[in-house]
Amino acid sequence: MKSLNFRITLFTQIIGLLCSGILNFATALHILDLTGSATIFSTIISISFIPTIIFGPIGGILADRLPKKRLMMIADTIKAILATVLATALLLGRETIFLIGFILTIMITLTTIYFPIVSAIIPSIVNKEDIVKANSAAQSVKALSRFSAPALGGLLFGLIGIHNLVIGVAGLYILSALSNFCLKLPDTDKGFSGGVLQAIGSDLKSGWIYIWKTDAALFDLALTVGIIAMAFFSVLTVAFPYVGRVVLGVSEIQFGAAQAITAISALFGALLANHQKMKPYLQPKYIIHWTFISAIFSLPIGISMLDRWQISNELRFYFFTLGLFLTMTIFTVFNIIKMAAIQRNAPADMVGKATALTMAITILPIPIMQRILGDLLDRVTKGERNLAGIFLVLTSLVFLLGFVKVILRKNEHLQMFPKPRQSK
Repeated sequence: MKSLNFRITLFTQIIGLLCSGILNFATALHILDLTGSATIFSTIISISFIPTIIFGPIGGILADRLPKKRLMMIADTIKAILATVLATALLLGRETIFLIGFILTIMITLTTIYFPIVSAIIPSIVNKEDIVKANSAAQSVKALSRFSAPALGGLLFGLIGIHNLVIGVAGLYILSALSNFCLKLPDTDKGFSGGVLQAIGSDLKSGWIYIWKTDAALFDLALTVGIIAMAFFSVLTVAFPYVGRVVLGVSEIQFGAAQAITAISALFGALLANHQKMKPYLQPKYIIHWTFISAIFSLPIGISMLDRWQISNELRFYFFTLGLFLTMTIFTVFNIIKMAAIQRNAPADMVGKATALTMAITILPIPIMQRILGDLLDRVTKGERNLAGIFLVLTSLVFLLGFVKVILRKNEHLQMFPKPRQSK
């Protein structure tokens, strides 16, 4: 794919994801160092996901109605301003848990709005036969950014401190905004005739009808991915840092390395999805098979915390990391199947709304499980048997989902690679 627009889009994605990863890593370490509480940590993380559910669909509407380049530049500029505010508070020693949580929430909200815009851009800047490759490339970029962010975050957190780190993040967001200025995209400024609220309501209704009735398999697909995300993404965002830093006591460098390993799983997932022999299996009807594979791959997470294993905490932690790596690799495949199905089947004026609504459905269960998981981690003793039970129950939930899917046998009609029609 030689499209300059696509290259610029990937470049700005690298900057945005790198900044987000570094900032999330540094603030997570800062919060855990300040509080040492899984409940407080999970509460902040779960609250920060709520705007994603609320504003995600609005982001899809904006993507379908307003100039995409302008929206992307505005989002990056606001992120730069927020990072500057956080850096100033850290310099003055006036940062609070509330301020950090508030800024993270706004940034995640902007990222939520940003994502449907990028998704809506792809069909207009690449050929239709390159959509899967484009999504795999986007997932590879995400993987490389997520891989380097924890490593850089852990290194810079120790070398220059969180204050200077956040200043650097603000500068990178400015660079991203300037890069988006070079994009050349079709004019899609439809405006909001008849009023903003009326237009938003109308678009939400039409988008919901599309995924609920017109292509109902999209709703089923999003719900399936959401349940899997509820189980494993909650472990990644809440249990992973808590178990590593508080329970097992690994160092910042060890945790940064482990987080980089889990991040690179997205690259492996993208490479797996982009392999020619995998093409027939990247269809919604094979979600059942991928569900069972993800459940099997997650077993090391719970097994690593069983007290019968007489091994060091470091080895437990890396076995735990292995389970997350394998699980998130398959989760990347889930996302590629979902996004490619939307971009191939949805009309051009429905891509943004369908992407945002399915993303909201996918994310909806996550903050609930994050909050429950944080409370459980604080309530149980630090004996590994209790922790193992929590993680094995989550694995059992995904196995149960797979059995339910076998019974229901949905997702049959939505084909990502439809067979060519026979000419009469």
